[in-house]
This record gives sequence, C-alpha cells and structure tokens, in this order.
Amino acid sequence: MWVLVQRFGMVLITALSMDQLLKVLSPRQIKADEVYSAGDVARMLRVDKEVVNVLIKRGDIKARSIDGEYKVLGQSIKDFLK
Repeated sequence: MWVLVQRFGMVLITALSMDQLLKVLSPRQIKADEVYSAGDVARMLRVDKEVVNVLIKRGDIKARSIDGEYKVLGQSIKDFLK
C-alpha cells in the first residue's frame, strides 16, 4: 500500500509543473518565519498530506518532527517552490 501511495505522489508531483505550483501558491503569501504543519503545506500545494510526508522524507522539503507530526518552516516551503 505504501508503495502505491509513494508512486502516486511522485506521479502527481511530476505532473505539476513549477509554473502551476507558483500559480496555486505565490511564495509571497508564505511567511518565512511561520511554522506550518504537513497538513497546512498539503492544502497550500493542493496535494494529499501523504505526498508532503514523502517529500519531507526524501529531503525535498526540510521539516522537523515535533510530537509525532512534521512542522515546516515557511522558508523551507519557499525554497522547495524555487
């Protein structure tokens, strides 16, 4: 099951071009010093939370695990979108 989630997530991420991502979410709307949950990031990028978790585990988005949940600094989201 996990392999299917990963493959679907990678297909989804590669299907979205950077232009589409930037249209969905302007980096100016993200506050660099604010902390976001993985769910927040998923809503911003309009993807499933599991896709964000995969991106974090791969190191594409830098995050920390606090109380069992990933927390992402706004600057890390901006860096990912660049």
